[in-house]
Amino acid sequence: MRGQDRSALTRLLRSGKSAQAMALAGQKMAGQALAVASTIVLLKLSSAQDYGTYIYAFVLVQIIAIFSTFGLVPLLVRTHARTHDESGRRIDGGAEAMGFAIIVTALLSVVGVAVMWLLATYTGKIPPSAIWLLPALGILRLLGGKLQGLGRLQLSQLSEALLIPLFMITAGAGLSIMLGRSLTADDLVRLYFAALIVCILFCVVALSRRKSAEDGERPLSTHEGYRSLANTAFAMGIGASVLVLNRQVDLLLVGTFLTPEMVAYYKVGAQIAYLVPFGLQIGSVILAREFAASAARSDLFRLKGTLRQAAILITAIALGVYGGIVLLGSLVASWMLAGPSTPTHMVMLILGAGLLFSAMAGNIGNLLNMTGNHWLNSRVMITSAVLNLALNYVLISWIGLAGAAIATCLTLIFTNLTQVIFARRTIGLSTDIVYALSRK
Repeated sequence: MRGQDRSALTRLLRSGKSAQAMALAGQKMAGQALAVASTIVLLKLSSAQDYGTYIYAFVLVQIIAIFSTFGLVPLLVRTHARTHDESGRRIDGGAEAMGFAIIVTALLSVVGVAVMWLLATYTGKIPPSAIWLLPALGILRLLGGKLQGLGRLQLSQLSEALLIPLFMITAGAGLSIMLGRSLTADDLVRLYFAALIVCILFCVVALSRRKSAEDGERPLSTHEGYRSLANTAFAMGIGASVLVLNRQVDLLLVGTFLTPEMVAYYKVGAQIAYLVPFGLQIGSVILAREFAASAARSDLFRLKGTLRQAAILITAIALGVYGGIVLLGSLVASWMLAGPSTPTHMVMLILGAGLLFSAMAGNIGNLLNMTGNHWLNSRVMITSAVLNLALNYVLISWIGLAGAAIATCLTLIFTNLTQVIFARRTIGLSTDIVYALSRK
């Protein structure tokens, strides 16, 4: 049994996925490097105030955009994983999922654009051009979800992880040279919109080249199919929306209560801290489709060995990265900001601790979502969102940037601990490191 468990993850990667997994790991590493490089370059090309204003607009768009794709991205991942084989050939129903997602996203995007227009007009804190980011980001997320569900993991991650930061770096530098001045917040927003359009075109081309066999499909009943899709999307939408809100609410409230410069300082600290769950991010992409496919075959316990090996690997990576932040974080922050690094390094350490705990819990949210426990996970995420919002509101008003980091850290610990407890009770499996090390 121990020998079988040791080779479980190896068998998963060798079953047609070894090259894919290595490519995905390489993409993730390059994506993280490019994200940090993009932060550095954009900070150098603009002032801290303009960069902070851009980040505040970016966060607002991310939060509103998740509501415009309310649960539709994880729905597409699950639907296509269950209805397509490894080569992308459709073997079951589910043809309505993409059309349903596009229609709902279009309708919700109209509402989102109206909200962004009101914020840009009456608060003056975001550039008016930011409103056009919403529909573009929504379309890109849907296309990425479909690619991920079809097993095209490299392509699904390539657009946002690599193309956007690479475009922002090269186009930003070129634009600054051409204009002969530093970039404004509006310039940065327009660059991001152009990057989204490039990524959408990339995903469209990638999907048009996929192998498919449409003959002989067995479509879902239209009424039952749409009703089932809507119910699942709503449940997953709550969890997905709250997940983004939990990740962005600290920056949102920092931008609301503090200055744009403080937003820039916090962003730099958070950018480095989010390197800690690097292994978790790779695992979430690789394992999400495995969870859904195994649940559909009622053979989830086949993944026990894989989950245990993944937990150990993810935790080891997280511990190594956090150790590097403790030792070198202050020097990195000083170089990036070209100034005092104490507030930013403090954010790295506090937020990094919460993300370390999250990595040790593993892909627990994915496990719940992809095994039919999305309503349970949604209730956990709603509770954590309320807690996170309340803690950030109180602590940011009280102690500034440190308050945002502490609030987010405590919320991460609460969320992941609760998810682990529920997963053990309802499924009998877990992705956390304690479960991995306590096996007999």
